[in-house]
Amino acid sequence: MKRLFCILFSSLLILCSCKDPISIGVTSEDGYELEYKYGEITLLDTISTESDIYTENYPDDVFVPRDTLSIGKDQIIYTWNTALSIQKENGKITPLCRDPLCDHMQRESCIVSYGLIRCTLQRGTDVFFLKGNGVYRYSVETYKVTPYAIFSAMATEMFSMGRFLYVRILNEAYVKIDLETNMGETIAIESVEPIVIYPSEGRLYCLDQAMNILVCDQNMQLTETLIKDIKPGCYIQQCFQVYDNKIYYVTIKDEHHLLCVYDTQDGQTETYDDVYCFAISDGKIYMMLYDPIPGMLFYNGSEAVETTIQTAGKIYHAPLDEIDDMRLLTSFDIEGWQIDGYWIWATKRYLYTEGDHFTEDSAETGFWRYDIATDVWEEIREEDV
Repeated sequence: MKRLFCILFSSLLILCSCKDPISIGVTSEDGYELEYKYGEITLLDTISTESDIYTENYPDDVFVPRDTLSIGKDQIIYTWNTALSIQKENGKITPLCRDPLCDHMQRESCIVSYGLIRCTLQRGTDVFFLKGNGVYRYSVETYKVTPYAIFSAMATEMFSMGRFLYVRILNEAYVKIDLETNMGETIAIESVEPIVIYPSEGRLYCLDQAMNILVCDQNMQLTETLIKDIKPGCYIQQCFQVYDNKIYYVTIKDEHHLLCVYDTQDGQTETYDDVYCFAISDGKIYMMLYDPIPGMLFYNGSEAVETTIQTAGKIYHAPLDEIDDMRLLTSFDIEGWQIDGYWIWATKRYLYTEGDHFTEDSAETGFWRYDIATDVWEEIREEDV
């Protein structure tokens, strides 16, 4: 009887400690109020915008162009068919689960055991990721996962600008969270309906549904349209990059693939022919040109379909102030693999991209990088870490 009383008393304490869901102030298309259910944040009507966006703890931005890729100043996290963190300065690759004794087998015992984790990014000693309706936080010091902010609807996107973590709920709103205080506010999606958001130096550069590039402040207000109606041939989420007060983007015009460079200070645009996709780092630009050649066979059932390598697997490079002086850097010539040129990302030493491998009964995607210093391609796998 005493044991039963303890169980009932403990259950009552748990129930009493649970907070009621809080409306985030936005209604879904289906007509129900979106709610913050529980977690570690406190949701307010507004949070202070007077504090510095960049602090000692959060001095940079994290761009998340894809569910499986996040890019910070000193770190890349990749989670497609693997779960890896790459330190850009030294190229060191580590598994997202830092516990050397963990086998990832017990469900929800570590970050990797959650299965398909999305929009994974690191801020300080915490790794944040999306799963279902919520944001979860994994501590690289304690190896523990805790629910950071759980909502009543799907969390679909996340990125960070300095101290602020932005979480998108369906297509209705962003919840902006101050990581220094764990205070959050709701930003309804109204004037801007972004496909991609590139945070840079306190401003948000957005590619919207109409394929325009806009810029706005930290609360997605004071919006200004900079570039209209782009038509990229590459992976849309990585069709533009902001660097040194200029917006670099690719588009198709009159059947020509162009690299365009828009100067945000004088509004002038320069163009370069035949660029399919690109990446910028350390004052240099790396480009894959539009040069389609036949690729490997892909078997759709019993039917063999020939793929196309849009860029011939070649990467060129040039100084940013002399883009016309582009020269061949490397060719991806790995037996059984091809890179289609949908996207590349550059650091000071490495280029990152994805490769495809097709057989009669399977299709495999691999994460590859090219070492600029040694002229070597390598596939990055978790079992190699």
